[in-house]
Amino acid sequence: MKRRSKKLISLLVATGLLAGSLAGCGNSDKGSDPSSGSEAGTETGAEAGAENLSIVVSHQPYSHGLPSYIGEQEGTFSDAGLDMEILWFSGGNTQNEALGADEWEVGAYGSAPAIAAGVAYNARIIGINVEDSVSIDYFVRPDSDIAQIQGEVEGYPDIYGNADTWRGKTILCATSTSVHFGLVATLAKLGLTQNDVNIVHMDVPSAYAAFKAGEGDVVALWDPQSYQAEEEGWVRVSCGEAAGEEFPTIFIASEKAIEENWDGVYTWLKTYLDICDEYKDDNEGQAQYLL
Repeated sequence: MKRRSKKLISLLVATGLLAGSLAGCGNSDKGSDPSSGSEAGTETGAEAGAENLSIVVSHQPYSHGLPSYIGEQEGTFSDAGLDMEILWFSGGNTQNEALGADEWEVGAYGSAPAIAAGVAYNARIIGINVEDSVSIDYFVRPDSDIAQIQGEVEGYPDIYGNADTWRGKTILCATSTSVHFGLVATLAKLGLTQNDVNIVHMDVPSAYAAFKAGEGDVVALWDPQSYQAEEEGWVRVSCGEAAGEEFPTIFIASEKAIEENWDGVYTWLKTYLDICDEYKDDNEGQAQYLL
């Protein structure tokens, strides 16, 4: 777990450079373009003497929510002059439902719900976050026929099983999310499609609980449930990396936040990335907050 946690935070820091360059794309006349090098574009709310900056943030109990949680616990956002409230959700679908009801302004989630939010609500991508392929996993029980075969998928040695062992399986998976994208990729490498399996939609925590209770043949998870699955002794039979696909998680802001609260959006994003930089080499500190 500690190795994967450090990798996730390191990726957050690395991609943060790109996120910072994209953060000014929403509305350049707000005086906070972080790529401009201007004084306004390099100051947080506290540094600029701004008052009453606030933001409502949308997260999942997942790696990309960790920097905001750390900043909330340590008072980092308050020190930057930002009153931040975090709303926690089980997945991107429920985040988008709340976005449609104008319940949050900025947040982070996978590529699939980000695309849906752009189409449905004209939400804006303000940066690229951690690579999701490192943290989505597909598990079976040790006695599954899928777990007994490895190396039969040409070019993808870390995908277990073959078309025959996967065909007809019931897979517990949060649809229209990153784990769904990754599942489709895994099936494609096996020469299968979604029509060859039975996908049962469940959010990730519910899918974990249901699989533990004996439901389903395969379960699609992300952290921290993936860590728990390893502790249960379940067998990882594929993951985003194993399928050879890359899809990032996304920083996103509502259209209203871009237009009416850009200083809050910018201060949140900059502080978030500062926290990533602070914790990039503190593996034990990351683990304490993540667990």
